[in-house]
Amino acid sequence: MGMFLSDLQAVLHVLGNTHYDKDCVVTYGTQTIRGPLSDVIAYSVKNNLELNDISEKDLYSESKRGLDSNLECNVLFKMLGFKEIINLDLLKNTPYAYIHDLSTPIPEDMHGIASLVIDGTTGYHVFDRAQSLKNVARLLAKGGLAIHTFLIDPLKPHFTSYNPQSLAQFYLKNGFGELQLYVCNRAQSNTFYKFHGDLNGPIGLDMSEKYCLVFACKKLEDVEVTSNIIEHGYSQTIRYQELIDSLASILNGKKYAVWGTGAHYERYYRSFVSAACNQEKMWGFVDNDKQKWGQDLDGFKVHSPKDLVESGVEIVLIASQRQPEIFQQLCETLYSNVNAIRNTYLLYQDNIDIKRLNRAMDEYTFSLGIKNPMSLVN
Repeated sequence: MGMFLSDLQAVLHVLGNTHYDKDCVVTYGTQTIRGPLSDVIAYSVKNNLELNDISEKDLYSESKRGLDSNLECNVLFKMLGFKEIINLDLLKNTPYAYIHDLSTPIPEDMHGIASLVIDGTTGYHVFDRAQSLKNVARLLAKGGLAIHTFLIDPLKPHFTSYNPQSLAQFYLKNGFGELQLYVCNRAQSNTFYKFHGDLNGPIGLDMSEKYCLVFACKKLEDVEVTSNIIEHGYSQTIRYQELIDSLASILNGKKYAVWGTGAHYERYYRSFVSAACNQEKMWGFVDNDKQKWGQDLDGFKVHSPKDLVESGVEIVLIASQRQPEIFQQLCETLYSNVNAIRNTYLLYQDNIDIKRLNRAMDEYTFSLGIKNPMSLVN
């Protein structure tokens, strides 16, 4: 399997804008590039990637392909300076091939060996996709980068590819972060879009074209690898409760406000606010309901969001399930107090990011193209 020039550009953009080591790269299958060496070099340079010299043997003898045929990605990896190259494959197509069925667990001595794993339109063909993804997570060392490319073909709705939301949930569950997602039009070699923030206007996907999605993420911590992403929602709830239980140490004497006065506040935050040791630094409540402004709740006044501007709060506790929307409103209200915004985001980063991601993927339809502006955590 391999990459066209459109998806290659997105991959090179990721490599050129993400920090990672160049010790060992592992590919799923024998990866090829559907384009000339001149384009590979040009796109690498455009993305500020430093290239090394390669020999004629590297280009012809080992890859068994010349300039007039598809290049093996191994040539690119040599130019990028990787110290070791491993192609996980069922056939020994290259000198770097390691014969292995991706539906089975990788050997323990391969755990943590890779600084980059590239799955170029291969992984979703594997019989046991769950095991294939677990292999990626185990191959990577902490700080390593995983990149998946996979096709979306509106003309073949029966063909099952990866689901970006499932990939995101799997990797978030397994200690990864810094998610990136790109859509590449394979009919337009210079066209790819990054899903990041709210895009200016709709993206229409032509029903007659093939698209390739490029998903990337970084391994931030070593955790026990699991593929049961159904548990992800429950683990989010558990982690959220753990966060609530440790609020006193997290706030560490900061002046705070609580945004939200409904059932979520009563369930998770009331006991914290009511504790005598936490009341000295409590400024008050914030709520979007005008009918509640000026009222007292548990001994503190309910304010409008605009009152936060002169409050001097250092962090805002978001007592609502609508944390991404409230965080966005907080940014639009409290932009003159960036420190408070930063502290709030760091407190709720896990919940804000996954909910923004889920919302983005819910809007990700191909029946008539992507109609709505999209958001995605990077």
